[in-house]
Amino acid sequence: MSAEAQISLRDYLETEFEGPAPEYVDGELAERSMTSLEHSRVQSKIHLLLGKMAEPRGLHCYVEVPMRVAGDGVRVPDIAVFEGSEPSGRIAEQPPLLIVEVLSPWDTWSGLRRRVHAYEGSGVAHIWLADPDSRELYKATDVELRRVSALELPDFDLRVAPEEVFPQGPGPAQLD
Repeated sequence: MSAEAQISLRDYLETEFEGPAPEYVDGELAERSMTSLEHSRVQSKIHLLLGKMAEPRGLHCYVEVPMRVAGDGVRVPDIAVFEGSEPSGRIAEQPPLLIVEVLSPWDTWSGLRRRVHAYEGSGVAHIWLADPDSRELYKATDVELRRVSALELPDFDLRVAPEEVFPQGPGPAQLD
């Protein structure tokens, strides 16, 4: 992610961007990481799975919804699941219950830590990561990244297993 310009939050919120909107981090526009075909495929599968499970449980599942984070920032997670009333307005002001980030080859550990820190600081209770290259799933906190056999929210009877998300056969990292 590279900073492009200094801008006020108000100006950011009032700007119409061509293509995907950048994020707003520390008073600067920040490009979002380039994605890949595999990133898109995994993001779509997780969104479809969570969307089917979410609605009957009173949850609302969104893809790439801009959301307010701590410190007057705006991030755009790959998937956000909200509890209670649906978000309204140009950006989500209330924190989602769950965020899912699908890792891209261009993501860095330091960038991921900053993102997780911003989500936690905003009140996001659950942060999940999916890595298309290793075909592994993780739960993330500001202090820990833990590989798990499935992503679960027991209070809502939600469960996502790797075989539901990742295609069968060798993964992209295994083809090099």
